[in-house]
Amino acid sequence: MVDLAFRPWHAPRGGTPHRALWIEDALALEAPSPPSQLAGDERFDICIVGGGFTGLWTAIRLRELDAGASIAIVEADLCGTGASGRNSGGMGHWWSKLPTLLRVLGKDDATLVLGKSVQILDDIRDFVAQQQIECELRRGPSVWSATAKAHVGAWGGVLRAADTIGLQPPYRTLSAQELRAMLGQGPYYAGVVEDDATRVQPAKSHC
Repeated sequence: MVDLAFRPWHAPRGGTPHRALWIEDALALEAPSPPSQLAGDERFDICIVGGGFTGLWTAIRLRELDAGASIAIVEADLCGTGASGRNSGGMGHWWSKLPTLLRVLGKDDATLVLGKSVQILDDIRDFVAQQQIECELRRGPSVWSATAKAHVGAWGGVLRAADTIGLQPPYRTLSAQELRAMLGQGPYYAGVVEDDATRVQPAKSHC
């Protein structure tokens, strides 16, 4: 049995938290009222700590399973102001972890987990369309490149692992000419591209 303890949350010095550029961009589109602070005792069926992507998505899925469940999300600041609203906005899968998945889980379970990580991207895109969420969702190329010679071929293990188990990876190798056309002079020594990667404005995805 492991005892867990949360460190107490402290308000930022000066009372004004630092906002990432994407957070400022999202907040400029609305006039949010100050969040109500939790005071006293409250009872809910489920309490989720943290209003980032994982917390909000979990609450949505739980409500789909049980529409009558009372769910509370406890967030120290505003939803999405943590790491979820400050990332690159890339919606990633676990293809880059395929060699590790195979080593730890074996072929069948690794393939299952990998497939689920790809499927969730379709689920999110469908959810954004159904709920008409204005999060600047866009699809296009995403390059995995080497900007140091020591990094050339870093994706080789993924490509070999995929070939071993008979899966088609989402990456294709770029020629030197393609790299220069896409990214300029560099230094870019080599790279692969995923032609249909998905990105969003992460802070707007919490609205």
